[in-house]
Amino acid sequence: MPLIEKIVALVIAAACLVMLVRLVMGERRRYRLDRAVIGHWQRASTWVVKTWRWRVSKKKAAKEAQAVINRARTRGDWEGNVFRPKSFQKPDNKPRKPVDRD
Repeated sequence: MPLIEKIVALVIAAACLVMLVRLVMGERRRYRLDRAVIGHWQRASTWVVKTWRWRVSKKKAAKEAQAVINRARTRGDWEGNVFRPKSFQKPDNKPRKPVDRD
């Protein structure tokens, strides 16, 4: 029998055993067991969702950062560590003067 079939059979057997034990328990213990199982399930599913979303957002942020870096390389001039976008220059390629707002 392949390994997958054995694992599925084991999971089904464990579920049946848990349901049998749950039938034998009293009402209070059954309620506490149900609450504990639901709590663990919610925490585990929340962790899985947060982990998945974190990985996706991390990949998206890296992709966006790379796109910004590529745009900065091609849409302006670098003078040392100063970036001068082409859109800030006059048509004759002279830099604009700052506006005096006094």
